[in-house]
Amino acid sequence: MHRSTGLVEILTLSTTSETFHTSQGIRPGALVVEVIKTLGPVQEIVVSEIESREFIAFAAQPSWLVFRLDYSGIFASGARRTKAFKGGARILAISVSSEGR
Repeated sequence: MHRSTGLVEILTLSTTSETFHTSQGIRPGALVVEVIKTLGPVQEIVVSEIESREFIAFAAQPSWLVFRLDYSGIFASGARRTKAFKGGARILAISVSSEGR
C-alpha cells in the first residue's frame, strides 16, 4: 500500500476465464500446440515446489506474461523441468505481471 495515498498497487493479475485473451488471441483453454504457432516452441515447463502448479514458457513470450499449464507436463521421475507435454495440453490460466518473470 502506498502510504501517502492509501492506494494498493496491483503487481499481478491472473485469470482462468476464457473470455480474457491476449492481443494474439491466446486465452485460457487454448491448446498448447496452437499457442506454439504464435509464440514459438516450448522453452520450458516447470512445476512449482510448494503447490505443484505447472507453468509453461514459449520462445517469443513477453516477460510480463505468464502461462499456467493444465497439469499436462510430462516429467521424468523427480524432475521439476521438462519441455514435454501430453496431447491435448491446454493453458489453464494467464497472468499479467508488472514484475516480469
